[in-house]
Amino acid sequence: MRALLFLITLSFSSVVQAAPVPAFCDLKMRGKPIQLDARIDEVFDFVRSLDPELISFERIPTWKDFDEIEKNLEKLKALKKDLTERGELEQVTFMAKEVATEVKDDAKIKAILTQAKASPPPSTYLPTQYELSRLYEKLLYSFNKELPSELRLPIKRLPYDQRHDQLLTQAYSLLKNQELRFNAQFSNTGFKSLVQYKNAINQFKETKNLYKLIDEEKVEFAMNRPENARWWVHRVGFQNQRTSGTSGGTMDPDFRDHIEAALTGNNYSTYSKFDNELKPQYGYLKPVGSSTLKQSESASSYGDDTYIFKKSRVRDRLTWTSGDSFGTADFLEDVHNETALPKAWKGYFIPWADRDLMVVDLLPKYKEGTGFSADYESPDFSADPEFLKLTQPVQPTYPVPPPEAPLPPIGPIAPPYPEYPAKAKDPEAEWKRLADVYTKSAEYLKYEKDLEAFDTSEAYLKYLSDFDLYIKSDAYHAYTVETDKYTKTPEYLKYMEDSEKYSAEVAKITERLAAQKFKGTPLENFTRLRANGYIELQYFGPVTLDDVEIFEFKKTPPSGEFLNELKKRGILIRDGRKTPATLWNGKN
Repeated sequence: MRALLFLITLSFSSVVQAAPVPAFCDLKMRGKPIQLDARIDEVFDFVRSLDPELISFERIPTWKDFDEIEKNLEKLKALKKDLTERGELEQVTFMAKEVATEVKDDAKIKAILTQAKASPPPSTYLPTQYELSRLYEKLLYSFNKELPSELRLPIKRLPYDQRHDQLLTQAYSLLKNQELRFNAQFSNTGFKSLVQYKNAINQFKETKNLYKLIDEEKVEFAMNRPENARWWVHRVGFQNQRTSGTSGGTMDPDFRDHIEAALTGNNYSTYSKFDNELKPQYGYLKPVGSSTLKQSESASSYGDDTYIFKKSRVRDRLTWTSGDSFGTADFLEDVHNETALPKAWKGYFIPWADRDLMVVDLLPKYKEGTGFSADYESPDFSADPEFLKLTQPVQPTYPVPPPEAPLPPIGPIAPPYPEYPAKAKDPEAEWKRLADVYTKSAEYLKYEKDLEAFDTSEAYLKYLSDFDLYIKSDAYHAYTVETDKYTKTPEYLKYMEDSEKYSAEVAKITERLAAQKFKGTPLENFTRLRANGYIELQYFGPVTLDDVEIFEFKKTPPSGEFLNELKKRGILIRDGRKTPATLWNGKN
């Protein structure tokens, strides 16, 4: 029925005045011919080209599908508006039955309807698929609203997908387990419990105000996205790199799985099978908009739009790290190990419930008026007697190629790669279109031709030949033999052993000197490990525009459909083009 409604709706949109269309040109009302709008053919052709699998939701709509239906919906509204302005609304009732008959008599459309009605919608979905299908269904309902009562038919709704709720339940469960894991490691901080740590930090004068900010959550949970993500956000929510295929940081889903598995205390083989939308999306902690603290710029490279989330909707599935979690991987023995686990408390995704532990890391930058950025103040080694007693090992002389060994030949310079076009505002199809245009551009074709000429040039072929001779030469072979002998000499092996001991001693002294900062204070026992960069937040489970409290832009104000979606949800809009950000006045 949904499909029939959609098709009839589009067909009805054809009923207005203009150039005659053969299918309807003989229709009359009150004995007078009715001239129809030339746009009828365009809409009717669109109807005939519809994919039954799309109407029945067996196929997930693409960006192009949305573009087509939205254009035709606007066309329908425009035609209806024209009819209203001419005072010819009485034609609507008269034409409804005629249009319905024409639709039912069209063999192509009848085939589409038959196939669409016979195909039930899918019962399971991959990430973003249900959201896209649901959105497409809403567009079909919009057509229904534009129809006269004679053509409005009941529509079976797309069955509700339980996956979103299941993912939230799994996220809450994952975080509860994470809290248990972290609590078991808490003594590594130097304190037996969070209560003992809080009592100590409240007695330390320097941290008192900062502790109050963090403990009372007078902060904002933020996530930056590029402006071209606005098209997607209200449609499918926020997506991590595994679903979006893009990243503002390191694009390596498998390596990220290894790190996230270890930081959540899971085996890699178990974690890698988790639903991609259960795995975290990344954001950062920022001062509230009215704060006098200067915003740290360390997370600004992820986009010019900032989404600030409602704490009540995300805090129970939120963790944090002092700095980028890829840096946190330094606290792992071997990140690629199947059962890698952190070797220090900072090597975990730390539950938001333990947020007060970040206070010490934030203090140096906070005293400078910046929030929030972790900063590790390197200890002063200059007067430490233990450090001064250390002697850094000197590497033994490395063998050099024998005098007769030739130097590697220098290759010719390859042609420069042409500049790639900036990513389009419209995702997917538009991006692919731009990429296709780029690879067919005169500049790129010239580059390919130049590269082909370079690969077959006399100079490059001579270089390959010379390099092959160099690798096969007796002199080079003698050099590799000497190098291999060198790495097995007692002198070199002792140097490597001494270097490891030296590094371990420096690490101990560093930790001791860092702890001396708190000597004589209630925080004397606190194990302050190295940290650097913004406070990264990890949001587990689905995150959508419904979870957003504030939208802040730094360049282009929101407009059109995206602006309407923000308003519909009551999301505050802040203008971040100046500091501090202020509520947007609705103007450009």
